[in-house]
Amino acid sequence: MALQKQLKPIHLWAISVGMVISGQYFGWNYGFEQGGIIGLAIATLIVTVFYTTFMFSYAELSTSIPQAGGPSAYARRALGPFGDISQELPACLNLFLLPLLLQCQQEHTYTSLFQPLTLYTQR
Repeated sequence: MALQKQLKPIHLWAISVGMVISGQYFGWNYGFEQGGIIGLAIATLIVTVFYTTFMFSYAELSTSIPQAGGPSAYARRALGPFGDISQELPACLNLFLLPLLLQCQQEHTYTSLFQPLTLYTQR
């Protein structure tokens, strides 16, 4: 019995858009409120420099250590046989806790959006 293809490209697109909207762009309103347009632009430039540096470092590692496993293989090479635990544990925590935290944040935002005054007033 062969595996059957269940997801179509439109389904993968919808999952990707949902992940981006819920994760990447969820905190921009807070950034605008706290730092303003100029502050958020400066922060975006700093993060862009950091991410570009990360991409070049990752590309250098992938050519110097041609081994399947990605970051786990790099941590194992740098820190020894148990070194990849330092990379795998945060990755697992990210996969397990991030959806829960995003759901809590979205629930709080939507609840306060529809009931802005009744949540925090005392009677």
